[in-house]
Parts: sequence; structure tokens; C-alpha cells
Amino acid sequence: MRFKKLTKQQLKDFLIPTVGILVFSWYIIHIVGSNTRCLIRGTIGIPCPGCGLTRAYDALLHGHILEAIYYHPLFLLPPIIIFILLFRKHPKINNIYNNDKLWWIIIGLFLLVYILRMVLMFPDQLPMQFNQEAIIPTIYRNLIK
Repeated sequence: MRFKKLTKQQLKDFLIPTVGILVFSWYIIHIVGSNTRCLIRGTIGIPCPGCGLTRAYDALLHGHILEAIYYHPLFLLPPIIIFILLFRKHPKINNIYNNDKLWWIIIGLFLLVYILRMVLMFPDQLPMQFNQEAIIPTIYRNLIK
């Protein structure tokens, strides 16, 4: 993917609402008492494509590689992506960074793994459990009482 350089105003126009939404979401999730750090799962109750990454890294740090793969089979991709983004100015890394096919493959892998995990594990198997404590399910339960 080729990204244009953002002007300071464009960056400001993006960051202010984004930070506002994140702070608001964090605040709401903690008022409702959600048991997750994931804004998507804490808001709508459904796991996001990244659900399980934190548990995977925790398992890896404890030496449990198979458990890490279980929690999220693509747990090694985010650090690689961050490395590419941080060092994209280097000529060799820049070639990787500008490879549109690579980015589409990564997006496709995440979507494929997400769909498979939703079919095989949702709604009752970790880490793809439905969050009953999330904002929208809580509001829904209160409305139908």
C-alpha cells in the first residue's frame, strides 16, 4: 500500500476524534464493568480479528508455544508488521513496505483466520467467547426486561 504523507492539519483532524473515541470507549467500558480490554469486544460483545493476541504473547513469554498458536495463530505477524512500518525508510524494507500484494495477503490471512475461528470457536471457546458484559448486550438485556 502506498500512503501519502499527511499534513499536520490532516493528522490533527484524524488524531483528535480517534483519541476522543478511544477515551470515550474506554470510559464507557469501565463504567459498564466489561471484563475485556478490547474496545470491539467490550462494546458489541463479539471478538475482533485480533482477539487472542495478548493471550498468545503471554503464553509465548511463558514458553508455551502451542498455547500461543491456539490463542492466535498469526501472533508473529504484528511484530513483523511493526518492524516493517518502523524501518520502511531502509531501501530493502521499503521494497517490502511498498508491496501491495503482501499487504493484501496479510489482510486476507487475518480475515481467513478470523472467519475460521468464529466458525469453530465462537461463542463459547476462548479466546472467541461472546462477551455478555459488553455495552450493547447489556443495553439490549435491559431493554427487553
